[in-house]
Amino acid sequence: CLAAEGSSLAGLTGTNDAGALKGTERFMSNKNVQLKSLRTSLYEVTFEQAVQCRLLVVAYDPTLLDFSMQNQKKDRMRIGNGDGRGYAWLNSAGIDPDTGRFLGPVHQSLVSADGPDDTDLVDYTTGATKEEYLEKLLFNPKQQFLAHALAVHQRAPADLQIVFVADREFDDGLTFRVLVGLSAMRHFIIRSNDARAVQVQD
Repeated sequence: CLAAEGSSLAGLTGTNDAGALKGTERFMSNKNVQLKSLRTSLYEVTFEQAVQCRLLVVAYDPTLLDFSMQNQKKDRMRIGNGDGRGYAWLNSAGIDPDTGRFLGPVHQSLVSADGPDDTDLVDYTTGATKEEYLEKLLFNPKQQFLAHALAVHQRAPADLQIVFVADREFDDGLTFRVLVGLSAMRHFIIRSNDARAVQVQD
């Protein structure tokens, strides 16, 4: 749904081989291939590489995709300062900290006016206590980070040491309370908005 006028299959695949491009074109236009299947395969490949690493850094870095001029896209939402229209691409990238190598995505989703496109697989309402909050949580950046971190935690091998990294806009007390007790193999580095006392239990 986000095909851009300036994109190309060669740029997407990194090759100009005619056979490879034709195969990619057939694959991408195959209505029997579901997006969640593609994502699951990507995650599996990433974790296959990650288990060879000392630890895995998961960098959470959402990107706003501005489609303000594409009025044919009816599912756009307000982005940025509210004047733009487009989507939010929520991306959790797996990185080997020893080499700096990008291993692949460990979770991705696209947020439109309808909310994240993976709500059938991911619970974005963790911690909600009132029914009227449920829809708002789908568009809450802190809640989106929490949902992604929990999804990655559940998907990753239990013995894989993971360090989740996020910027200050995801500094949230509820997030910390949910995440802090997940596992001794899960750690979080989040730039803080304020002075915080962090206690780690032995």
